[in-house]
Amino acid sequence: MQLTRTTIQNRVNEVVAGILIDHDFLIKREEGTQIFKCVKRSRSGYDYTTLPSIRYHSDLFTFNLTLFKRIDAVEQVWQDLAPLVNVHYQDTENPATFHVGGDSLQFPYTEHALNDVQDILTDLLTSHLLPDLATFSDIKKLDAFINTSFPYNENVHSMLGIEGLIFKRIAIARLAGNPNFEDLCNFIRNSFDWYREYAKNDGLEYFANYPVVFEKVYERLKNK
Repeated sequence: MQLTRTTIQNRVNEVVAGILIDHDFLIKREEGTQIFKCVKRSRSGYDYTTLPSIRYHSDLFTFNLTLFKRIDAVEQVWQDLAPLVNVHYQDTENPATFHVGGDSLQFPYTEHALNDVQDILTDLLTSHLLPDLATFSDIKKLDAFINTSFPYNENVHSMLGIEGLIFKRIAIARLAGNPNFEDLCNFIRNSFDWYREYAKNDGLEYFANYPVVFEKVYERLKNK
């Protein structure tokens, strides 16, 4: 078999799409692009990813596979305020509450490696990424992971991303019924001076809006 870029991309697409379809994802090509979005909707929001885009190097081809989870109740509480902190989305389907995966996968240009794609991606998706996505779709388990300690670690930062992190944390805590919700909010408020000071840098004035947006989100959550 001749390993062309088309052969490699088609093989990876076939494997990933097949596994996701078996787990109730729908595959749809985004209009006017070569991007295939994979979406699984639920009452709380939806899971999504895109079929991997392959990067071709001199001796390897590589790609990343990341699964995203949007929890509507978390994102809707702050999403309309996002532009105030310089967070902009192309459409309402982009904001994700958290993600799993993302590590780079590497394969040499051999027929054997192309055959390995099936086994490696099957194990990655069915034994790791999909179970992790299901586990943290439980709001209480997600809250326990990210809010057990008020100073968050790099795992939390990596999982939630930087955009809207402090708003997501308190939304998840409130929706999970975390008894330390008020203490968490006060802990975050202790960092407000940092945001105000950072906003003095040219082009970063919007950081001064973080405390403002935080209090708006807090007021919305108090009634939930």
